[in-house]
Amino acid sequence: MASHKTEDIRNLALCGHSDTGKTTLAEAILFAAGAIPRKGAVNDGNTVADFEVEEKERGHSIDLAVLHADWKGRRINLLDAPGRPDFIGQGIEALSAVETAAIVVNAASGLGVNSRRMWIEAAKANLGRIVIVNKMDAENVDPSALLAKIREAFGDRVIPANLPIGHGPDFKGVVPTLTLPADIPGDMREEAEEVHKSLMEAVIEADDQLLERYLGGEEIAPDELSRGVAKAIRAGTVVPLLHVSAAKDLGVSELLEFIATTLPSPAGVLPRQGRRKDETVTLSSDGPLCAQVFKTMTDDYVGKISFLRVFSGELKAESFVLNVKTGKNEK
Repeated sequence: MASHKTEDIRNLALCGHSDTGKTTLAEAILFAAGAIPRKGAVNDGNTVADFEVEEKERGHSIDLAVLHADWKGRRINLLDAPGRPDFIGQGIEALSAVETAAIVVNAASGLGVNSRRMWIEAAKANLGRIVIVNKMDAENVDPSALLAKIREAFGDRVIPANLPIGHGPDFKGVVPTLTLPADIPGDMREEAEEVHKSLMEAVIEADDQLLERYLGGEEIAPDELSRGVAKAIRAGTVVPLLHVSAAKDLGVSELLEFIATTLPSPAGVLPRQGRRKDETVTLSSDGPLCAQVFKTMTDDYVGKISFLRVFSGELKAESFVLNVKTGKNEK
C-alpha cells in the first residue's frame, strides 16, 4: 500500500531556461525539508539531481531528475528538468507526470526562450502553473520591472504570492501575501495589503461559493483560501509568483510551505482519460491500473529503470501489465 494518501501528494516540475538555478533550488528544497543532511552545489559537482559524470563536468543538467521529500505529512515529488534547448524533450516528459509546472526565472536576466516554451507546453497539458523568481540576491535586479515583463508574457493572472524584502545583495527574505503575517516591514505594509486583496479577489472569483460568501461580508478562513488558490491554479485563473534565493536559502522555506499546503494534489484535478486495451476509460484511484512511463534510464548495476506515473489503480511488484503500444503483457 502507498504510504501517502493521494490528497497528500504534490507533484511539481521545475522548468525554465538554463542558468535559472533550478538544480540549486531543488537542492535547497530537499535540504529545507530534511531530505538531505547538507546542501550540495552545482559548481562542486555534488548535487543530488546532477549525478551523472557528464553533468558534473559540464556544470548543468542533461537528464530529468526525479526527487522527493516529505514535509508536514505531504509527499512532494520534485522533477528537475534541464533548461538548455537541446534537452527540451526532458522537460516536456516531466509535464506528463505532474499537476503543476513551476516556471523558474532568473531575477537578473529575466525570461529565457525555454521559460516561454515550457509555459506553452504546460498550457497544452492543462497543468496548473506557478512562477518562481530565483537569484533575488543577484546584482541588477529590479522586481517591479521583472514582474511587468512576466505579466506582459504570461498575462495579468500572475500575482505575487510573496513580496521580496529588498533585492540584490540587500535581499533579506519574503513577505507572504496569501495570509499576511503580523511582522510586515512598515514600508511594505501598503503594498502587501494591496497584493493580498488582488490575490484574494482573483482566487475567490474562481469559486462561486467563496465569492457569494465574500460578497455577503463573510470572512474567508486561511485554509479555505489556500484550497481556493489550489482550485484557481488548476483552472489557470491565477498564477502565483514567488521570490527566492536558493543559493542563500532565502524564501525557500516559504516556497516549501506553499508547495505543501497550496498546490493542487492529484486528487483535486479533473478525471483524466486513459487507454486500456481498445477502450478509453476514466481514471480513478480505485479503478483498473493505468500508468505512464515518463523516464527510462540505464544503471550500470541495476540495469534498465523506468519511472512511472500511476494515474489509476495500484501497481504491485512482480505483476504483469498490458503495454498498450505493443499489445503485450510485460513484467
